[in-house]
Amino acid sequence: MKKVRTHLLATAAVAALSGSAFAADMAPALKAPPPAPIPYTGWQGFYLGGAIGAARLNTTANSATPEASLDPCNGIEAIASCSTGTTGFTAGVQAGYDWQSRYFVYGVVADWTWTNLKHSISRSQFYSNSTFQAKVDWLATFRGRMGLAVDDTLVYITGGLALAQLKSSTSFTSTGGGCDFCTNNALNNVEAGWVAGLGVEHKLNQNWSVFSEFLYYDFGTKTATGSSSLGTGYSAEFTHEIFQGKLGVNYRF
Repeated sequence: MKKVRTHLLATAAVAALSGSAFAADMAPALKAPPPAPIPYTGWQGFYLGGAIGAARLNTTANSATPEASLDPCNGIEAIASCSTGTTGFTAGVQAGYDWQSRYFVYGVVADWTWTNLKHSISRSQFYSNSTFQAKVDWLATFRGRMGLAVDDTLVYITGGLALAQLKSSTSFTSTGGGCDFCTNNALNNVEAGWVAGLGVEHKLNQNWSVFSEFLYYDFGTKTATGSSSLGTGYSAEFTHEIFQGKLGVNYRF
């Protein structure tokens, strides 16, 4: 009887050990495989590109001289503020460099854009003419950008310094033989402001990519000074904001 009991115990021990080993062998096979990493392509390097688009310019002139007239907007004299806006075409070039750390892409970009943003309003009444013109010849930016790369697509935000050639003006002249009070003042300067926006870029192959971008420009308040026909000082303050959307292509080296 003792021998039988010993034999049974030995058989049970062997079975237990075999089952444990089998379970250990099966455990890795039963575990779920880890999720595949999100693929991303390489963006690091220098690039050149070009873009076309459209932009909206909003401009306001505020008189800093009580007797100055900005009546093109209102039809009466001695109005202190006048606003106008226009939409136009843009075309430009850009160059930049990107660095990359796995999915995170960051870099710098500079661009120059020609615009045909120009609009003027005028009004004649009694014996006077008044005109307000808003005009931007070109835009340039020096920006940083950063974003996330997923597969062949990069989504990013951007912002930095903006420059523009501003040529906005107001004038008040007489249509009669004399001019008791005539003024003419104009901005014709390269002015600085800021720009911010967002964009999406997609790689077509190793070298070529296409992108779309939306940018907002703000050039703050710029003051133009002059004198009137009466010899008194005259000044007006201009504000300019621009909304731009563009589509472009880059070549990456």
